[in-house]
Amino acid sequence: MTQLLWNGLFVGSFYALIALGYSMVYGIIKLLNFAHGDLYMLGAFIGYAMLSSVGIIPASMSITALLIVLLLTMIISGGIGVGIERLAYRPLRGSPRLAVLITAVGASFTLEYGVSAIAGPNPGFSQSGFRARPSISSGRGYRPRKLFSWLSPCCSC
Repeated sequence: MTQLLWNGLFVGSFYALIALGYSMVYGIIKLLNFAHGDLYMLGAFIGYAMLSSVGIIPASMSITALLIVLLLTMIISGGIGVGIERLAYRPLRGSPRLAVLITAVGASFTLEYGVSAIAGPNPGFSQSGFRARPSISSGRGYRPRKLFSWLSPCCSC
């Protein structure tokens, strides 16, 4: 039951982060940016690629490695977002809203199919490079990756 609660908080925090981003973008520039969720997906793939390229990380360095990867992923994803805004959305300022909406859908499809072409369309399983530490209360292992995956979207809000 506890695991189910943690899983719900984990998935719900990601939904809340994406919904917050949608509402902020729409509230500020009145644009339904369909590429917002795809930029989030791209950031996840960038972070995964960085962590998997490092190999096995000792338990003493796991939080530090995750913080470094999180920071680099945010910088790279933000740069890609700025690039999309400058290439796709900025030239259309003052255009009819339908043109901007169609561009947003095109940017979304470009990101989706670009990542699909690189990573492949089939779901896969990956091993974590982090070692589990025994918990003080139960003796069961917890993974810093799971804890960090839940805390990072909460801190981003």
